This record gives sequence, C-alpha cells and structure tokens, in this order.
Amino acid sequence: MGPVSKVELTRCSFEDIEEFHSIIQGHDESSRVTDVTMTDLTVNSELIEKASDALIDIKEHTSGITFATS
Repeated sequence: MGPVSKVELTRCSFEDIEEFHSIIQGHDESSRVTDVTMTDLTVNSELIEKASDALIDIKEHTSGITFATS
C-alpha cells in the first residue's frame, strides 16, 4: 500500500448506478487519500457538487476531497 494524492478526474459520467454507494478511504495514516478533485462529475445525468449528491462516502484517512463544476 501507499498514499494516493493529487488526483484530478474531469468530465466523468456514471449512469444507471441506482442507489450504489462508493467509498473513498485511505488504508491507514501512511496510506492516505489526499487532494482528489472531481470536476464535472455526473451521476445518472445529474451534475455533482458534493459527495453526498453522488452517494460517495468519504471515510477515514482522507483529506482534500473536492467536487467542482466548470
């Protein structure tokens, strides 16, 4: 394992996921998930402005997980 950082996802679209929840979580303090930006993410044709809009659960060992629209 190791850290995940400085990830940018732009113009990603997911359809027909119904009530499926996703999780963003680091493994431990040495394997954190940090500085992830999702820009223009759509789920079921809806533009996402925050994690809960996309049924994304942000758990422990994370920081700087953001959602943006252009």
